[in-house]
Amino acid sequence: IAEVAGDPQVAASEILPFTPHGEVEDYRDVSLPLRIDGDRPRGGGPVPRAGQNSVEILRDLGYEREKIDRLLASGVVEAPGRGCSDTDQAAHGG
Repeated sequence: IAEVAGDPQVAASEILPFTPHGEVEDYRDVSLPLRIDGDRPRGGGPVPRAGQNSVEILRDLGYEREKIDRLLASGVVEAPGRGCSDTDQAAHGG
């Protein structure tokens, strides 16, 4: 993979641009393999860490705050460093 990323043609195509990432130094994103009006659309950026969006996803699926807290407490769902925060509680009417 390092050989591909370092290839001059790949660099010229701008398909593997460096993207800021809070945890990975020299993170490269994968751009779409096309150009629109001369510009290459960028990818969506770094993928979330495991569990990073668990609370938001459960909330969007209609889970109540108490159920989310039970799932987190039991270890069925992981959300590193998070429980149902004050912001989440407000969204649940808490």
